[in-house]
Amino acid sequence: MPKRSCTFNNELQNEYPFLKKVFNQVDRVKCSCGSEFSVSHGGRADIKDHLKSSRHKNSLLVSAGSSKLTSYFKSSEPHNKELLLAAKEATYAYHTVNHNLSFNSNICNSKLISTFFEPKFTLGKTKCEAIVLNILAPLALDELHDDCSMYRKDIKIVSVIIRYFQPEFGIKVKLLEFKSVPGETAEILTNHIMTVLKERNLDKKVIGFCGDNCNINFGGVKRGGNNVFARMKNELGREVNGIGCGAHIVHNCMQTAVDVLRIEIEALIVKIHKYFHIYTVRVTKLQEFCEFAEVEYKKVLQHGSTRFLSLLPAIERILLIFEDLKAYFFSEIINLRLKSEIVNQDQLFDKVVLAKEFWLLKVKDWKKEEIKTKIKITSEEKWVQLFCHFKEKDMLAPNIKLILQYIFCMPGTSAPAERIFSLMNNAWSDERARMNENTVRGLMVCKMNFGLTCNEFYEKIKNNTTLLKKVHSAEKYQY
Repeated sequence: MPKRSCTFNNELQNEYPFLKKVFNQVDRVKCSCGSEFSVSHGGRADIKDHLKSSRHKNSLLVSAGSSKLTSYFKSSEPHNKELLLAAKEATYAYHTVNHNLSFNSNICNSKLISTFFEPKFTLGKTKCEAIVLNILAPLALDELHDDCSMYRKDIKIVSVIIRYFQPEFGIKVKLLEFKSVPGETAEILTNHIMTVLKERNLDKKVIGFCGDNCNINFGGVKRGGNNVFARMKNELGREVNGIGCGAHIVHNCMQTAVDVLRIEIEALIVKIHKYFHIYTVRVTKLQEFCEFAEVEYKKVLQHGSTRFLSLLPAIERILLIFEDLKAYFFSEIINLRLKSEIVNQDQLFDKVVLAKEFWLLKVKDWKKEEIKTKIKITSEEKWVQLFCHFKEKDMLAPNIKLILQYIFCMPGTSAPAERIFSLMNNAWSDERARMNENTVRGLMVCKMNFGLTCNEFYEKIKNNTTLLKKVHSAEKYQY
């Protein structure tokens, strides 16, 4: 009678957990040493024979001196030490961008840091570029979303910059997009700008457009419809403010004045005097402006027929109250385009009274600080202090906030756009001419939008676990 074959049962499995049953075969097992053998003849005896064999012992010696393939891959859930290392690497990548360093320089710098300070620190050219382009630049744009042309050889680069006001922090100017376009026509530029705005759901928040005073942006003298400003209004379906670059306007005015002075100063003095001469309401309002700013009101003098006697005193008198006059006329001509149902007039009046009380208490402190530091405190900084004071007292001021956000987001010049190209030229130098457009875009977004020192950036990201996991993992690479 033939002997019955043995099988690898549960009892043997519990006794020898390093053995695994071969698929669809009850009498064959696979050992952790990599060998496969049968237990059909002697069962437990076959296993003991295998453990005593030279083949099994040699395999264990070989496996002890080598690592598993999985040990070369990073774990999906990094430990705190790995996250801290990721924060250091991300900060150094930001340091590279912030100080216009080459990605290639990190090949040497990374080795020095790992030798002197952190043995596990690795931040070569490819890794540093991946962190900047695929993690830090998107982070800068995400933060911007939460809050709310240039030639280089044959590439036409257009920068889209937005300006907005936050009551607790003041005016913010951020780079929204930095990309090449296939031409410089009004249609191409308008489509590009509108695409960028719609991608980030900002098209409904646009209240103005600022750019150079060229025909393609605002049209010629007749202000036709084939320009970026007119096309944007049609795309948005509403009126927006068109703001030419004040710096360009001043430059053109000064250039003309140097050639021949044709400014009708005399006519200007006469018009200002006539504007206030017989209108008590206007004079009273101007007096209120002066009282609010704590400036002594001076009556606007009349320019008489004796030109050489009256013209200079009239000009000097206007200069004495120039800021108040400017504020007065600005309040008369500004069109906030805010619907009456948006601004509650009663609430606005109450908050203006409280704002004035705060202003009167702080104005002396501001003057002392200006004398001490020799630095003028801007109106933006004063309003930020006011809103912070309201926040500390749990006071809401939505109407003042709405008006201030509208006013402060209006740029007076296109200098921020010009600054982008200065930064681009510093980074995209002849020595680094092989950088592609996407790399330059990532550098500009990080440099323009974060605005932090390297230490401040480290403090910002060191507790951001989601970001550090991306830095630690292979997500940062694009294949």
